[in-house]
Amino acid sequence: MDSGEDGGAAVDPDERFFRPPMTTVRYTPVHRLGDGSLAAIELRIGGRPGSAVEHATALRGAARTMRQHDALDRVKWDLARVAQQGVLPEGLFLLTLLDPSSVTELAPPDFATERRRQLVSVGVREVLENPGSVLRQVAAARAAGITLIVDGVGGDDGATVAVFLMEPDLVMTDPELLRRPVADVAAIAEVLSVYRETCPGTVAVIDGVDSPADRVTAMSMGGVLGVGSHYPAVVDPADLLDVPLRPLPQTAVQAPETGRGAFVAGESVYDLAAAGGHTRRMSRAFLESLTNHIEAQASTAGRSALVLGTFHTASDFTDEARVRWHGLADRTAFAGVYGVGTLQILDGNVRSAALTDGDPLADEWNVVVLGTHRAQLLSARPLDRGADGSGWGEPGDADVMLSVAQTVDRRVVARAARVILARF
Repeated sequence: MDSGEDGGAAVDPDERFFRPPMTTVRYTPVHRLGDGSLAAIELRIGGRPGSAVEHATALRGAARTMRQHDALDRVKWDLARVAQQGVLPEGLFLLTLLDPSSVTELAPPDFATERRRQLVSVGVREVLENPGSVLRQVAAARAAGITLIVDGVGGDDGATVAVFLMEPDLVMTDPELLRRPVADVAAIAEVLSVYRETCPGTVAVIDGVDSPADRVTAMSMGGVLGVGSHYPAVVDPADLLDVPLRPLPQTAVQAPETGRGAFVAGESVYDLAAAGGHTRRMSRAFLESLTNHIEAQASTAGRSALVLGTFHTASDFTDEARVRWHGLADRTAFAGVYGVGTLQILDGNVRSAALTDGDPLADEWNVVVLGTHRAQLLSARPLDRGADGSGWGEPGDADVMLSVAQTVDRRVVARAARVILARF
């Protein structure tokens, strides 16, 4: 099989580390767990055998850490183009996992005809460290018809947050998950179950299926597809074609009109919460108590939860609030606060984002909790501007009334979280 090297042509120095002989290229079969038929083939690039980055997942993680994921993706793209022109039968996808930032950079003239063979893979670290940028990149990729996958689920608590936040078309587990205690495996099975109910049609891919027993466990988890040494990878994809074929659909798993991952950066979170028609009047004093209750409940939601909260101005983020939110940040995967004049910094483990005076969110009070066991959105806005011109009154004010909406609809809560995180 052609390794993708181009004779004596110059190779980008950044790419050299990711090309053979520095790496190994394998074509990994993606089988249906039920009947064993071949659904797709994934191109994987791993490090040299015996190295710390031997597994493709480890090499991708290292590339992201070194900010070299774009070079790795260029190598993948080149190798995939060669293979696609070879022995693969019509309709059988050669899957390549790319970072969202690579899609725009790579985009060759024939990208539109090949795009459904690509999967945009969301890096958990990037989602948690730079959510606004990742959300915009993923939105652009999805607009181009690219299928979204969140992989590494079960390897990092943040991966669960990424699943519920990004609403991917496919979910892939961490390759080491099946080697962990059964309680850990059961916890991820629950994540997959909750997410499938939230977004029907999701395809779960279980990585690390290395034996018949692993295959049974993978099916018990709700997995549809499996990869691992039980389905050995090869150097030449032609060696995988002697089994029955049941390819993945020709289109993305979920069409864009389903609204997966959708958001509009300038939309109102209050309007999202109030769309169900359930609003009520509430005093500011009671709203503060309800907010504190939701925050307290969020602190028990576990390391796989995301929590977001409003502070209208930086001065509202008092020492008491700082202590409360530091506690939340220590117990959850992501804790973020925002408001007018809020510094966009990391305060302990609490992330913050600044709003401008004209931002629609600057005139809303929002609390968002999103995780496996809890999805909650509380949103408020002034009923009238009152004597102070803002309509918010002072902390503890029992006379100032606000319009409040609440929802536990996971799709709405996730969309609200994306609207807010676009500011981070």
